[in-house]
Amino acid sequence: MTAVKKAKSPAASRGLLPTDATGKFAGQMQILGLESLRRRIGQSWEKHHKTIHLAIDNIISTHLGPQDLATIVGEDHYILIFAHADEKEAKQISFKIAQAVCAALVGEENSQLIKVRTQVGTVQKTDIGDIVFAPLAEPEEISAPPSAEAEPVSIDGPAFKVAVKKVVNSRKNAQKSYEIGFYPIWNMRHEVLVGYAMLPLRRNGLGQTIREHAVLNEGASDTDHQRLDVNLLESKIEMAAELYQNSFTSLLLTQIHYRTLSSAAGREEVMNTVREIPTFLQKTLMVEIVGIPDNTPPSIVTQRAGSLSSFFRALTIRIPRLDYPVEDCVAMKASAVAFSLSPKMKNADLLNGAREMIQKARAEKLMTTFEGVSNFDLVEPLKEAGAVFISGDILGGPYDIPGNMKPLTLRQIRQGETSPT
Repeated sequence: MTAVKKAKSPAASRGLLPTDATGKFAGQMQILGLESLRRRIGQSWEKHHKTIHLAIDNIISTHLGPQDLATIVGEDHYILIFAHADEKEAKQISFKIAQAVCAALVGEENSQLIKVRTQVGTVQKTDIGDIVFAPLAEPEEISAPPSAEAEPVSIDGPAFKVAVKKVVNSRKNAQKSYEIGFYPIWNMRHEVLVGYAMLPLRRNGLGQTIREHAVLNEGASDTDHQRLDVNLLESKIEMAAELYQNSFTSLLLTQIHYRTLSSAAGREEVMNTVREIPTFLQKTLMVEIVGIPDNTPPSIVTQRAGSLSSFFRALTIRIPRLDYPVEDCVAMKASAVAFSLSPKMKNADLLNGAREMIQKARAEKLMTTFEGVSNFDLVEPLKEAGAVFISGDILGGPYDIPGNMKPLTLRQIRQGETSPT
């Protein structure tokens, strides 16, 4: 084990290699050997290896701290470097990871399918960024030998996809009481389902669906909004990577509340997250700023949100009212403006205001989105007025997974043919 490249995982991208001046680890190093697990899964390992490693990466990231590091070695070994944990704690965390991986992939918390070893050594980085590791002693194996091999398990089919989806979202779901739903976005102009809005949702005691930032409890703090927004951004990046690996072309949109961007800490965490977006994924990701208080000077919004535009295909500003000066959104570096329909608005009033908004937006070369559309009577007039995108109940959802971009006519929407599968 000599040259080891950094893993392209959330855990690896957040951490810095914790070494002192001599190259010795400032914490404990653990090695996870997945050879037995790989044999147990059988041929499905090769077929689904990208998805399997995506799931494992997310399980590992659930257990690691911000300065810990995870690195994949070959196809069936992971190195875990703990910046501050002592040997006992590092072992305990490693066993928990082993149990969680086995539970997710073979349906049982059999940590004996994964060897856990403690290793010490020195590290250096090469000129091309690889990590070179030199062991100082033979690794100490601290788990029991794998039990007798069982018949390979099958992980093909919908059940595995659902299980992996749960794993992918495990870190996000661990500290929240909401789910993530995928809501279709329709390009009216070209009659194409172009992507999905990834929105948090929960259901109240009456069976009603609560969406967006309303999922937070009343009186939620700025930190609560910040945690929600960053979790959604991380989920979107991971989902986009999975779609990219499977040659999907769907766009994904998440929202950031203005409250998150109103504090220096919130802006810093958001920017740290979006800077991790690979360049090749930026063309598939969109972001929408919501919750901007009316009469907020556009210069303040630009200062807090404008820098996001360079990391996404589109930056959308949700305006608080239809007669909002959309030219201000240009100063905010937006590429689209959005308006969320209220069920209390009459169709006639909505359409009159929408037509004026669309005309002003087109003059500023801004795209327009109307959200929360639940009435088919509004679709044709909005399309004729020049609206570009709509989303809402008429498109169905929420769906558990996103689909690919595809042609979608109004007739198909009326017939309920919007499902991603």
